[in-house]
Amino acid sequence: MNIKLFALTVLSLSLFSCKKTEIEAPSQTIAESSNFSNGLPSGKINGYLYACDANYGSFGYLSTYATFGDPARFLYANFNHRDERTVATGTDNVGNVSVGSLQFSGYSVYSYNQGSNTLSYYYLNYASYQNGLAAAWNSTGNKSFSALNLSVARGFPVLEDSLILSVPNKSINVPNGYTIGLNKFISNYDSLYVRVSNSNGEGIEKMVNSSQSPSFSADELRTLFRGSGTNYGFVEVAAFNYSNKLISGKRYVFELGKRRENLMVMVYQ
Repeated sequence: MNIKLFALTVLSLSLFSCKKTEIEAPSQTIAESSNFSNGLPSGKINGYLYACDANYGSFGYLSTYATFGDPARFLYANFNHRDERTVATGTDNVGNVSVGSLQFSGYSVYSYNQGSNTLSYYYLNYASYQNGLAAAWNSTGNKSFSALNLSVARGFPVLEDSLILSVPNKSINVPNGYTIGLNKFISNYDSLYVRVSNSNGEGIEKMVNSSQSPSFSADELRTLFRGSGTNYGFVEVAAFNYSNKLISGKRYVFELGKRRENLMVMVYQ
């Protein structure tokens, strides 16, 4: 399920109840029981919370996704952050717990129930948010899931928008391949997604870690840019970081993303 396509439907839905989504007062209301650790934890988790600040051409949007499970499970396996879609991984890994009302940086994140044992939260806003949002999550809590009232200490990845397509990134010479040097323009990230596409929307994508620069070979580029002469293409860049935290005996993962889409580049063939 794509957050962008699904958001309008979600806005009209209220909380649903099922075996584990009945709301009771949380056993603890202060959720600051340990420090954040960078990266993904090993093993299963009880909460996965994602937020991405994105810019597409002349407008921006904020998208969020969250899901909670008891007992612990591989919750983040259900979400593809590259195109912000849920992924079917079987019932053992889907969320099954409501944490009551949930907010990110003051914006309500709406719950959605996909049957008797699956519950997630979604939010998408194209207009009203401002860049520089604090990475803050709040919830009312439910039973053993403490009320959240925290800011993710690491904050969003940092992208220097004006520098991403500076020399040598602003043009592609197909016979030479294309290695996009982003490390000096992006910081505070663990993984990086880059997609190069042609004017018809056909694209090639690469996912690398923070120590690598994504490269596209001449042969790969020729599948996108056919013919001769000068053309144009587009580059999409998304950086993600991960933090995890133990809260009242439950392990949470917080993923933050920064995405820049529809960046035009000249292509020489």
